[in-house]
Amino acid sequence: MARVTTKLPLTYEPAKLLQALEQISRFQIREEPTYSDPPIHARWGGASLHSIGGRWNDASPGEPALVGFQETELTQVAPYFKQVLDSLPCPKHSVRISVIWPNGRINPHSDWFLGFDKGLIRLHIPITTNPGVEFVVGDEPCRWQPGELWYGDFSLTHHVANQGPVPRVHLIADVCLNDFIVGLFPPEFVARQPGVAKHQEAITLPRSELGTYACRFTVSGSLGDTPLAENLPLEWGLKRDFDGEVRVAGDRLVMAINGQDLIGLEPLGQDAFRMFGVPPAILLVLQREQGRVVSVSLKTPLGQLPFPLASDSRA
Repeated sequence: MARVTTKLPLTYEPAKLLQALEQISRFQIREEPTYSDPPIHARWGGASLHSIGGRWNDASPGEPALVGFQETELTQVAPYFKQVLDSLPCPKHSVRISVIWPNGRINPHSDWFLGFDKGLIRLHIPITTNPGVEFVVGDEPCRWQPGELWYGDFSLTHHVANQGPVPRVHLIADVCLNDFIVGLFPPEFVARQPGVAKHQEAITLPRSELGTYACRFTVSGSLGDTPLAENLPLEWGLKRDFDGEVRVAGDRLVMAINGQDLIGLEPLGQDAFRMFGVPPAILLVLQREQGRVVSVSLKTPLGQLPFPLASDSRA
């Protein structure tokens, strides 16, 4: 059976990782609430080195936002963590210090938005571990050691349980694919992937052209029935429709829902836009004809999801 994890050819100094962990200890990583429906996490917590808006106390992998991912103040407090980030020269989403305390667990689940074919993968650097940690990705038990750099296919079902006496601490980095990151992997491992979606740089549009993308549309609450719901604004998953709008704000476009600006948009060309804080596998497509928007949709690995245009956008 083909492996779904692989050790990568970069290593880090375990003692310096521990020192960096001590340097951020005053920020007091707190235990996050337990999710009980269904139970996913228990006795876990995190702090971010790189997050939406540069918030160190955001332990999430990201969320839709008006601003992008930025380094947090923890990289200034702990210079070795900054060195770790710099050793991976690529666009980054969330980079977190993840703690699972004794008797803590992350129950079986999968992160559908990760994968070579989706342009975003997850890397791990263990900082502390113990023999009582059970960590499985797909069907592969993982005995990763401090200072090693590992890839796992977390789009597959995975779980962690810390049955040992000390916390399990990993640095977890969600990174976009570029030539450097792909080059870390054995060629045969890359060849087995369903595709390789490398990061696409945003382009600059003149303000006069930005205005041609302004439109109003309806966002359907039926998105709550899809895996997209966890990566989009919470209200999009409710069982009703919302008024959506794309408008010019300064020198860029933003998406608003019910009059509230929620997501910054980055143009990629061909009427496609990346959304701040949203996995790169999800794009907003504003198709134009003769200088006006004629359709709005989300381009996703699940297919194209249309948003009906408001009547005044068709005029």
